[in-house]
Amino acid sequence: MKIRKVLFTLMLFGLINNNVLAAQLPKKSSADSRMQTQVYKANDVTVIKAKVGFATAISFSKEEHVIDIAVGFNGWEIVDNNNVIYLKPVALGSADSAIEPQLNEWNTNLLITTNKRQYAFDLILADNDYKANAYFVNFNYPNEEAQALAKARAEAQKKAAEAEEKAIEKRLNDELSKFTVPKNWDYSMLVGNDSRIIAPSFAYDDGIRTYLGFDNTKSIPAVFYYQGDTEMMSNTTQKQQGNYSVIIVHKTAERFILRSGEQVVGVINYGFGKNKSNEINTSNTNIERVIR
Repeated sequence: MKIRKVLFTLMLFGLINNNVLAAQLPKKSSADSRMQTQVYKANDVTVIKAKVGFATAISFSKEEHVIDIAVGFNGWEIVDNNNVIYLKPVALGSADSAIEPQLNEWNTNLLITTNKRQYAFDLILADNDYKANAYFVNFNYPNEEAQALAKARAEAQKKAAEAEEKAIEKRLNDELSKFTVPKNWDYSMLVGNDSRIIAPSFAYDDGIRTYLGFDNTKSIPAVFYYQGDTEMMSNTTQKQQGNYSVIIVHKTAERFILRSGEQVVGVINYGFGKNKSNEINTSNTNIERVIR
């Protein structure tokens, strides 16, 4: 009974050990077994079977090029060309005393380093079976290809979203442009100390929206209006009109406040309604009047 247990343990250990050291055979084409493919896995060793008098080509991804080759036994000729290597078993010695490749004795390993990956191979000298050797072994990279496809799709979706956003913005600007005929220029400004840089160069409205223009020497401020005694952020759009950056406020109001940091400018619409006022509510007490 003990002997059986020992044998079973040894057999189990052998199976595990063989599984750990198992090299991967490339998948053969259904059309011709000599045309083969291999899924790349960083920790796999790939078996390449080659026959005397025949060349075998191993191709990597198009983005790769071979930078280093190491073969365990010089009975193999290895030639690289960018992302492809060509190999074949060769005789050793001089023409007079050449040693032809021998089964089992010519088996060795091959290590390839490219600019992107490392590859390990077992080179096996195949017998004389017509279809025992590989002509082409092409590596593929399904995980990386899937990631690249997902990235390409994400980029395409991002570009489509950006294009849609630009299209919406264009439609909005086109709609806004339909109503840019000035109807009211009766505006005045109250400019706080050191705030001229945010004072608009012109202001008008078309009865629906307010337009504040700034030349290229000005900074673009945030725009607020009053709802009762409460200062509210305005809904705005910005566009270029000739040499001016124009803030389009999506409403008309009696008073607007322009702010940028400590800088403040009051804009009064004297054409708004019947009750006109030159007063403006602001936290900056140092205000000067700009003559209309």
